[in-house]
Amino acid sequence: MSDTLTNNELKLIGSLQNKKFRDINNLYVIEGEHLIDEYLKSDLPNENVKYIIARNDYQNYDLEEKVAGFNIHTLNRAKFDKLCDTKSPQGILAVIEKKMIYSNEQNRFVVALENINDPGNLGTILRTCYWFGVDKVLISENSADIFNPKTIRSTQGSLFHLSIETDVNLKTKLESLSKSGFDVYVTSLDGKPLGTGVKTDKCVLVFGNEANGVSYDIQENKDYRQIKIESYTECESLNVAVSAGILISDFRRALR
Repeated sequence: MSDTLTNNELKLIGSLQNKKFRDINNLYVIEGEHLIDEYLKSDLPNENVKYIIARNDYQNYDLEEKVAGFNIHTLNRAKFDKLCDTKSPQGILAVIEKKMIYSNEQNRFVVALENINDPGNLGTILRTCYWFGVDKVLISENSADIFNPKTIRSTQGSLFHLSIETDVNLKTKLESLSKSGFDVYVTSLDGKPLGTGVKTDKCVLVFGNEANGVSYDIQENKDYRQIKIESYTECESLNVAVSAGILISDFRRALR
């Protein structure tokens, strides 16, 4: 173990709580044993791990064995806590280079997210996508940052196992996918309940902004089918992450 982090390194790592500096430095922070373990179990290379930093009173022998090949820096509580986003840090964090799994393989099940603003919603949807084996996730421009600390925590490590494209022009991308044979389903309060007879060989399921839903530019495409979840009360709407869980489960079963 080493306690040789310079003041400049500490300043850099602390700045990564801000998206601007995550983008400039192409780095992000993950906190806690579970997320570090999930990263190390993923297909992302260990070379992306730039720092592992432990508080000087941290003890977890199972995880310590897994990170034995890394140079682990130690800090006292005051210095360590300044680097963390959580109020009660677990005592270990990693600084990771921003590289994601990108698959060029044939995909059958794609989820597209347009202007999802809340990092917690975004992270929960990504966790759901991983659970149900979604092949690819497309995230539009102006959505929450997938490397936001709250997003990362909400994914519970699913972020490291998914093929994700960010800053996507969804209007153009969906048109291209539709022309290549994908069935495109757009969630809308004006849509029709999905029903139980839907079958598809390959599909894109589109979810929109928490307040405004999917944009008109996408909804107006007559080649897309507008759908909704059937309601049994006068409740106005569902949280987008809840809606995603229900429909992604339905479409997993709908794939032939």
